[in-house]
Amino acid sequence: MTLQLQYVIFGNEYKEPVQVFALDRTLRLEVMSETFIPDPEIDINAFFRDCFGIWHDYENYPVRDVTISCTEEVANYLRTLPLHHSQKESPFKEGKEGRIVFTYHISPSPDFIGELLKWGDGIRIKNET
Repeated sequence: MTLQLQYVIFGNEYKEPVQVFALDRTLRLEVMSETFIPDPEIDINAFFRDCFGIWHDYENYPVRDVTISCTEEVANYLRTLPLHHSQKESPFKEGKEGRIVFTYHISPSPDFIGELLKWGDGIRIKNET
C-alpha cells in the first residue's frame, strides 16, 4: 500500500492550523535531514469536522444546518456517496414530486455550494439556519 500525501497544513504559534497547501501545485521540493514530528495537541479531524473537503473558513462561512430536497436519482447518489459525515436523510418525502430531504451540519463553503449546484434542478437548497 502506498500513502499518498495530498495536503500540507501549517500552524502558527497558537498551535492552530492556518494554511493548507495542495502538494500537486508544488513547484519545488527540498529534502531536509530533519524529521517532522506532528504536534499531538493539534486534532486535524476536529479542525476539519464541519468543513466540506479542506475549505476551512468558519468566519465567512459559519457552521449551520443546511437542508436540501432532491430527486430520487440524486438521492440514490447521495446515499451511496454522502457529501459529509453529518448527512441525514428525512424519512418523509416532500411535495407532490416526492422529493427526498437531506440535512447537513456544515460550513457551507463555495466548494459545498458548488457541489450542490452541479445537480441543477435535481437539488434545491431549502434553508440555511
